[in-house]
Amino acid sequence: MMLVVSSTFIAAHFLLMLLYNPQHWSFYPSMAEIRCIATSNRQLFVAVPSGVYIFDRTNLRHIRTIASPDGIEGAVRLCAAGPGRNSLLIATEAHLYEFLLNTGGLHQLDPPFRDVKSVGVGPDGFYFDTGKELYKKPPVASIFTRVQSVPGNIIWFGERDTSKPRDYIFLNPYFIMDDQLNNRPMTLVRPDPTGKRFYVAVQDYGLFVYNRAGFAEHHLRYGPAGNEVRKIVGFNNRVWFVSSFQTAAVDQNGNWTYSATGPGDLTGGSSFILSKSLLDLDRREHISAILPLSGSVILGTGSGLHLLNLQGKLSLIVATNHRVNGLTWLRDTILVGTDMGLFLWANDTLTLVSDPFGRTDWGVFDISRNRTGTIFFGTLGGILKLDSTGTWSHLVPPGFDLSRPVRTVAASQDFLFLGSESGLIVYSLKDKNWTTIDKAQGLPSTNITALYADDRYLWIAAPGIVSRFDYRAGLR
Repeated sequence: MMLVVSSTFIAAHFLLMLLYNPQHWSFYPSMAEIRCIATSNRQLFVAVPSGVYIFDRTNLRHIRTIASPDGIEGAVRLCAAGPGRNSLLIATEAHLYEFLLNTGGLHQLDPPFRDVKSVGVGPDGFYFDTGKELYKKPPVASIFTRVQSVPGNIIWFGERDTSKPRDYIFLNPYFIMDDQLNNRPMTLVRPDPTGKRFYVAVQDYGLFVYNRAGFAEHHLRYGPAGNEVRKIVGFNNRVWFVSSFQTAAVDQNGNWTYSATGPGDLTGGSSFILSKSLLDLDRREHISAILPLSGSVILGTGSGLHLLNLQGKLSLIVATNHRVNGLTWLRDTILVGTDMGLFLWANDTLTLVSDPFGRTDWGVFDISRNRTGTIFFGTLGGILKLDSTGTWSHLVPPGFDLSRPVRTVAASQDFLFLGSESGLIVYSLKDKNWTTIDKAQGLPSTNITALYADDRYLWIAAPGIVSRFDYRAGLR
C-alpha cells in the first residue's frame, strides 16, 4: 500500500519543528553599552540592553545569552545573582524576571512596583530601590515586602552600584586607549568573589578582566560593533558584520575581532591597515555591498563600484549614480543589483539585464548565491531565482506584500531565507514549502537588516544584536 502525505501535513510538521529550542540558537548582542556586571559561584553575568551574557567564571568561556526569545521583554537594565539559590534576577524597563541557572527556565515575577533603579543582594535576600520606596524579597519565595531601610552589608547593582572604577587606584587613568587611539572610559567595575580578578566595563569596547597587579589579562567583546549591520559576508574562514565605520568578524572558533570600518582586513591578514581613503569612502558613500576576490575586494556603495587591493589602495571601477545593493559572480562576469535594476559588469562596461518576469526592472535589493551556483535576487514583492542552467523562476511567499521590496536574502543548498516585517521567511528548495520564523520560534527581532548562510548556520542581524541559527538541526 502506498502512503500519501499531504502538503498540509508536511507544512504543519515543518512548523512544529520550528518551536524555539535554545540549543539551536546563539545570541550575540552588542557589548558597546554594558549596564551591569554580576557573578555567582560559577558564572559571570554581563547585562547589555539586548540581553544578558553568561560566561564560565573559571575560563571565561561564553555559555549562552539570555535574550528576548527566552521571554525577556524590553531593554535590560541590570541583573543580580541570588543568595541561597542558583538564580539570576533580571530587571528590564517594565518587568522583573528570575532565571534559574540549573534548569534554564525564565519566570516573570509580579512585584508591587514597576521601575527598578537598583537591586541589592544580601545574605537574607534581595532588596529593591525604586527611587521612591524600598522592598525586600527572600532568596526563594516571590514575596515582596516594603521596608524602611536596608542592612549595611548589601551589594548593590544599578544606580547605587557598590563598586565604582575610581574606587580602584590601579585602574587610573580610568580609560583604555583602543586600536584607533581613542580613549574609552571605564564605566563599571565588579570584583571577582575570589578577589583575584576585576571585571571592568569600557564604553563601546566590551569587558576587560584585570588581575590584582592592575594588568588587563583578558578582553571579552562579542556581537556587532555598530547598532545596525548593513551586510554579512563570509570570507577567509570568518563571518564579517559590516556596520557604519566599524566591522566585526567571528572565526570558526568563536573568536571575535573588530576593525575601524568597512571590510576590515578582508583583503589580507591581520597586518592589513585600513587606508584613510576607505574611511572617507564609507563616510561619503556608505559601503552597501561586498564581493571578495582573490587578493582584493569589490565594494559597492551609494554611487558606484570600487576595488580595494591587497595594499589597501582604493580605485573607482565604475560610477553607477545609484546605490549598489548586491554583487555576485555569473561565470566570469559580475552581476550588480541596484535600485534601478540588474546590471552585468564585463569588459569595463555595465549592461542592463532583463529577466523574463520583468521584476528586476523595479530594482534588485539584495543578491545571494548558494554552492550549487543558483542565484537569488530580492525584488519588489518576491524573489527571482536563476539556476546554473540559466533558467529563471519567480518565487512569491504566501501573503507577501507585493508592494514591498525583499531587502535581505540568504541561500544555502537546501533553503532560501529572506527577511520580512512578519519575521524570517524560510523556503525549502527541496520540499517547496514556505514558513515563517518569528519571535515565538527564536527570532529576537523582525527588523532584520542582513542575512548570511553557510553550510550549517544562518546569521541574522537586527539592531543591536546578531543571532546564529543552526538551521541544519532546527529545520531537519
